[in-house]
Formats: sequence, structure tokens, C-alpha cells
Amino acid sequence: MSGRLDTFMHKAKSPWRLSILFAMAVPLFPEYIAPVLAVLSLLTAAVDARRCGRRLKIQPLGWVLAAFILYSGIGVLYSRTTIISLGTWLMWVVMYLLYVAMVNVLSDRHRFDAALFVMSVMAGIVGGIACVQYIANALLDFSLPWCVWQRLDDLVYRYFPMPLNLGPGAMRACSTFNNPNILGEYLAMVFPFVVYYAFVGRRTRARLGCRVCLLLAAGGIAFSFSRGSYLALVTVAVVLCVTNVNKIMLILLSLSSVVVIIPESVLARLFSIKDTDTDASIGERLDIWKICIDAIGEKPVLGYGPGVQNSWDIIIAGGINAPHAHNLVLQLLIEGGIVGLALMLFLGARTFFVAVRLARHSPRSQETRMLGILFAAFVLAFCVDSMVEYPFLTPKLVGTFVLVLAMADATRSVYMGETESRTRQTLRRWAGRLRKINRHEHDAISAAEEKPAVVAFP
Repeated sequence: MSGRLDTFMHKAKSPWRLSILFAMAVPLFPEYIAPVLAVLSLLTAAVDARRCGRRLKIQPLGWVLAAFILYSGIGVLYSRTTIISLGTWLMWVVMYLLYVAMVNVLSDRHRFDAALFVMSVMAGIVGGIACVQYIANALLDFSLPWCVWQRLDDLVYRYFPMPLNLGPGAMRACSTFNNPNILGEYLAMVFPFVVYYAFVGRRTRARLGCRVCLLLAAGGIAFSFSRGSYLALVTVAVVLCVTNVNKIMLILLSLSSVVVIIPESVLARLFSIKDTDTDASIGERLDIWKICIDAIGEKPVLGYGPGVQNSWDIIIAGGINAPHAHNLVLQLLIEGGIVGLALMLFLGARTFFVAVRLARHSPRSQETRMLGILFAAFVLAFCVDSMVEYPFLTPKLVGTFVLVLAMADATRSVYMGETESRTRQTLRRWAGRLRKINRHEHDAISAAEEKPAVVAFP
């Protein structure tokens, strides 16, 4: 027993394992700890790169994301709430370190598999806490804090007041987050990869535990009572059914079994979407969208600057106290205008393109194909959830988003053997062709100059 423990401790001290652990542990801790974990993840990734004789690099999705962050930094200059906009921009800059760390650490299939395993475990822990909270508070009438870090948050926010401190809704689990909708958004983002590892992961001995993590993550989404996350889960299920037609009966049977054990309160929350006349939150969202559309018309190109304080002021002026637009497209238009939205749409399209290429790269490899399908499911589920929520609100949400982008970029080199982007490959081919043409022309001119002139005598 002691030998196994020594082996585990020795492996845990390796820099790349620590980097993965720091990155994937972000959802477990409060929002103000997330930047610290991002820095630690990058530092350990740099140590690993130095030991392996590599330099830290950025891949295609990372360059697009960097362009978005740089553009947001320009928006700080003309924002009416400069300090808060600067804080939002710094949040993106620091959480971007997670991308740099993971895209360099995930250099082979063994490391990629370890990252997916740790992500599944973390999602299971977060979802399990939410399940315990709901069962204890709603069913057993045993008082537990809806936010795990509530007391620590109260202490920190007392000395460092934050402009945005969202509290939990009534009888809705928050787990390690400070709002049930944010919990649902995090779990919806990682859920496709938890599905992947529960059925295709390489650690066959841990597969049962990973399937338990899958159920706990689904339970966490259910007890967050976030209808946007419910729709994201439905989207993932639809993608799995469409792309696995030969197993559709097994998938439908599994989904039917899950539906049977879902509490009635969860189903009632899901089907309340159609009651737009009686549901206050749906009616409020419609009013918020109208206010935001009117505001976007005044500054359509560049927006008002990064940060939700600008949108909060606009919505409050319209008579509703809500911090953001509850719609990613509208929020991006408010903060960054058409330019910011275009950069984010391009980022999403590139991620989806990577997913399609993964799914089609090697039809015989179930592992590669399933990864492509689930990256596509992530993009589609993210878009569905974003229609009613804002998934870039907090450091932990931004960190989860950039983690998935790093994993998408890492799959290009790990599973497809590509060390550079398709665009760069195309440019390199054309540059080679131009050099070849120039060389032929140069040789022809040199041959003509060296050929002796023929003198004709009359």
C-alpha cells in the first residue's frame, strides 16, 4: 500500500500533471482563486516545456482568441466605466494563461487522456455537491448553504467589494459557484467530454467511476434548474443520436431510463419554457432583449466597451435590474459591437471546423471520431445555452471556455499529426510553388545569358 502511495506522490509531482490539476481544479474554488490557479498552471507548464526542450507556443484558435482579447483592450479606452472594463479585460488576459498552459502540456494522447479524466472527476464532484445540496435542503429539510464558499465569499467581499456578487435562487443548487445559472453553464460546457470519457476513455478500470461522474454532472444540471442548460443537454443528446444512428435505440433507451428518475420539479421547470405569458423570467428576458437591441443601434460597430457594467447601466435605465443581456450575441454586440461579435463567430466556426475534421479524419478510429462529434456537440450546446445566458460572466466560466479551446487545438497535433494550421500549410505550399517558379525563371535567364551568341555572316 505504501509503495502505491509513493508511486502516486511521485507522479503527482511531475510538472505536466500539476499543470493539468491546477487548470481542471478551477471550478472547485471561488472565483477569486481562479486567476491564481491559471498562473500556477502556466508556471508548471513552462517547467515541463523546459524539461522537454520545447518552447511555449500558441496554436490557431489561440491566435483568434488573442485577437479578441486585444480588441477588448482597445474597448477599455472608450468605455464609460473604465476601471470595471479594465478589470474584465484583465480577467480575460489572466484566464488566457490556461489556454497557453494546456495547449503546450497536452502534447500526446496519454496527457490528453489524463486531462479528460481529471475534467470528468471535477465535473462529477461539482455535480455531486449540487445533488447533495438539493437533496438535503429540498427533500430532507436539512439546512446546507447553497453556495459552498458562501462564508468565505462574505468575508472576502466585505473587504474587497465586487460590483457583481450574484446570490443563489430559491431552492436551486449552486455547488461551488455563486449562482445556479453559472453552475449550469459550466456543467453544460464540460458535459460532452464527460460523456466521451464515460464510454470511450482509455482508463477501463475507472470507467464505472466515470459513468457515476456523468450521472452526477447531469444531476448538477438538473438541480441548477437552469433551462438554458437543460436545452444544452438536449442538444448534446440530439447530436449523439444523429451521429450514432446504429446505436440510436440504446441511446434512446438510456435517455428514457434517465427521464423516469428525473424529479417532477425538474421536468416542470423544463416545460415552463412554453409559458411565456406566465413565466416572469422569460417575460423579463424579452424586455431585456428589446432594451439591448435599441442600445446596440446607437453604437453598432465598436460597442460600449468590455464588462457587464455598461450593459447593466443600459438595462437599469430601461427599468430592469439585470447585469447582462441574457444572450451572448446581444452582450457581445453591446461590449464589442459588430467587430467583437465577428471575432467570436470566427472562433466558433474554426472550433466547429476542427470538430468536423476530427470526425472525418479516421473513420476506423472510434476515439478520434467520438472526440470530433463531442467537440461539435460542445459548439452547438454552447450556442443554444448562450441564447438565454451569458457564459463569459465570471473567471471560472471564461477559464472553462479557454480550456476547451486549448483541447480543440491540441487534438490537431495529437490526433491528426498537424503541427501547423491548414491556412499556414496552404500559404507554405503556395510560397514553395512561387519559389519553384522563380527558380525556373532564374535558371532560364542564366542559361540564356551563358549561351554564346551566333554571328551570321553575309
